[in-house]
Amino acid sequence: MKRGFTLVELSIVLVIIGLLISGLLVGQSLIESAKVQRLIREVDQYTIQIRLFKNKFRYLPGDFPNFVKIFGNTCDKPGANTFCDGNGNGQILSIGYGQAMDVQRVFEHMYRGGVTQKSYLAEEWWPSSRSNPVSSISKAPSGVNSDIWEVSYFVTYPPHGNYGGGPAVNNPGNCFTLRPSDYNTWNTSRGSIEPSIGMALDGKLDDGWPNTGDVRAYNPSALNNGTLISCIKSANPATYYTSYADRGCNMYIKMSGF
Repeated sequence: MKRGFTLVELSIVLVIIGLLISGLLVGQSLIESAKVQRLIREVDQYTIQIRLFKNKFRYLPGDFPNFVKIFGNTCDKPGANTFCDGNGNGQILSIGYGQAMDVQRVFEHMYRGGVTQKSYLAEEWWPSSRSNPVSSISKAPSGVNSDIWEVSYFVTYPPHGNYGGGPAVNNPGNCFTLRPSDYNTWNTSRGSIEPSIGMALDGKLDDGWPNTGDVRAYNPSALNNGTLISCIKSANPATYYTSYADRGCNMYIKMSGF
C-alpha cells in the first residue's frame, strides 16, 4: 500500500519552497539596489568633476572656449573632423555650433584639464570624436553594445516626445543622459536599464515618476526581437513599466547647479 505525504510533510515542503522564492526575490532586490547605488555614485562623481573643472577654468567642460590656446587641439580621435573649443555660452550643446558639438568633448576636456585621471576616447563606439564613459552597469564593457553617460544641454526635457504618453516639456538645462553607445540604436533598438531600475533611480534622486521632476525616462519605440520596447506605461499618471524585464529605459538627469 502506497503512503501519501502527511500534512506535516506537505507543510514543510511548502515552507521550503516559500523560503527559496523569498530568497530569490531578496537576491533580485539586492542586485537592483546595488545597480542603483552604482549609478548614483557615477552621477555624483561626474558632478564633482564638472564642478572642479568649472571652478578651475570658469567654463563648463565641452563648452570651454580657450581649450586649444591652453592645451592645443588634442581632444579628437585620429581623423575626426572636429575641434576642441566650445563657445562659452554655458550650454553643453548637442547640436552643431562652430566646428563641433560640445557634447563630444566634455569628458576629454576634463581629462586634459586634470580633473579626471582617465581618457574615455577608447570606450564609446562612435565613428567620430566622442569620449563618453561606459557605465559600470553596462552589460558590455565597451563597443556598440555598451551603455554610456553623456552630458548635453536640452531645451525640451527630455528632448524626445515619446515618454510618459505626452510631449516633452520646456525645461531647459544641462543633463546627464544614460543611453546606448551606438547612436543608431538610441531611439530605435533598446534602452540602457530595466524600468524597475529606472524607477528606483528616479525615486532616490527625484520624485519616482517618469515624466515629472528633474529625472525623466525616455521610451524607445522600436521592436527588439519582435517585442515592443517599453519603459513607461502611457497612463494618467504615467508610471514605470516594471513588468518589462529587459532594458527598456534611457534616463535623463538634470544637472544640479549648472
